[in-house]
Amino acid sequence: MKREEKSVDELLRTRLPVSLDSQVESAVERVLLRNQAEILEAALRGTTVRTPAKRRTSTLAVAAAMVLMLLAAAAVATLMRPSDDLGTVQSLDGSLYSADGRRLQVGSRVSVSDMIRSPEGSGAVLALTDGSLVEIRSQAELSLERAVDGVRIQLHQGGLIVSAAKQPSGHLYVQTRDVSVSVVGTVFYVNAEEEGSRVAVIQGEVRVQQGGVTKKLVAGKQIATSPMMEPRSVSEEISWSRSAQGHVALLQQNTTPPPVPSARAAFDVVSIKPYSRGGGPVGSVGFACHGVDGKRSALFGNGQLIAPLGRCVGSGNVFVVYVIALAYGKLSSQYVSGGPDWIRPAPPPLMLGRSVAFFQMEGVAENPSTATLDDLMQMLQTMLADRFRLKVHHETQESPGWSLAVANGGLKMLEAASNDQESPLLSSINGRGMIKGKSRLDALAQLLSQVMGAPIIDKTGLASPFTYEFLVPSRGGGGERGGPDQGRGAPLPAPFADRIAEISDVMEDRLGLILQKEKSVPVEILVIDEIEMPTPN
Repeated sequence: MKREEKSVDELLRTRLPVSLDSQVESAVERVLLRNQAEILEAALRGTTVRTPAKRRTSTLAVAAAMVLMLLAAAAVATLMRPSDDLGTVQSLDGSLYSADGRRLQVGSRVSVSDMIRSPEGSGAVLALTDGSLVEIRSQAELSLERAVDGVRIQLHQGGLIVSAAKQPSGHLYVQTRDVSVSVVGTVFYVNAEEEGSRVAVIQGEVRVQQGGVTKKLVAGKQIATSPMMEPRSVSEEISWSRSAQGHVALLQQNTTPPPVPSARAAFDVVSIKPYSRGGGPVGSVGFACHGVDGKRSALFGNGQLIAPLGRCVGSGNVFVVYVIALAYGKLSSQYVSGGPDWIRPAPPPLMLGRSVAFFQMEGVAENPSTATLDDLMQMLQTMLADRFRLKVHHETQESPGWSLAVANGGLKMLEAASNDQESPLLSSINGRGMIKGKSRLDALAQLLSQVMGAPIIDKTGLASPFTYEFLVPSRGGGGERGGPDQGRGAPLPAPFADRIAEISDVMEDRLGLILQKEKSVPVEILVIDEIEMPTPN
């Protein structure tokens, strides 16, 4: 009898992992303890209990079955846990190393957060678990990580060519310090350089997000995130690849003929003049650009400034930081850091005695009838680089925040025409904030981020522009001046971080959108490295 109790005790205490389901474990204990209770009761009566052999066998059989069930459950849980392996080294041309100095061979596994480096003169091809192939350029540095709906390649420096596998769901992402590329089934090139990033498409199309602006690139098209980067053809960009000939042939199949990049996009005429606050009233205040596919305004002014087609115009006391934010797709100046005091406002008590520079600006495209908003933004970046000697870089930071998502009841907005877009505006109506616009929802998320005083990203997955309008509950009290399209001199409402739930309810009712709390969201910051006062003309 003692031998039997010891055997059961061993099953219960040494064979059962402590992490298994407690309810099933308790069931095993009840089966065993029921038999032990009978023995204890007999002992107290001074009698001896002889458990029938059949009963003893049955008890052990039940306990053993329970143990097997628990071990099977543990095995299934282990199999269902996602593996850290995201790919393997398929081929090598030279050497490939991990960050800890380990030399990788053909067949070596690449796991989450492994830093991979290719020395000068070397290259490699990674085969990802989703079927995608990643060709790594010499002197590149990258790591792999899981995304919510796929895999993300963090490209720290150097270049790579991705042949993304077609999948029923999920995406492959490539992230540099200033741009994010998302794809499903295409071939494209990304290069991370000191001045910025380049993205070129060989086959299919990709979505490129820089700051709050998302662009779609098709085969043969490319972008550079800095106007200081010299233009190159796509064929030249991919000439280093061991499969360059095949990529060029694929490119020629999808583009006829491959486009030859032009010189840096620049305004045909630029006028910059200083503006004095004592110079008399100005009818319209703000900064706006007007392309053939829509209009875009800096988040400042009284909302009445209208730029002629093919031009970017600044009138009145416009802070330079708002122009920089607009040029780089940052619809809020809170995503621009660094630089001297004269480029930005400060809370009213700190503005006294502060030297702030204002300018009247106008840039005219060479052909206003064909200049798109993207063209004008590139021209604006060139103007800032040439006339203000502006040098910037991008940084991505993680911060608690919110995401804009579609409510369970679906959208309640109408799509806007792609050539009839208007940046989201915040104005004051009877003491309440009114948000109105015709734009993509990532632009709305940027404006909400400024209004709420917290990072908000777009997770709707919708690329079309929409028409929207809704009232924001007012908190009252003093806020910052010079905010998004207020009446001239009118204060911006203080951040609404303590009333996001209420605003989310209003948006759900009016637009079919909600705000969801996120533990961590990426916040892309434009950092000013250098800027100078321009020479007026």
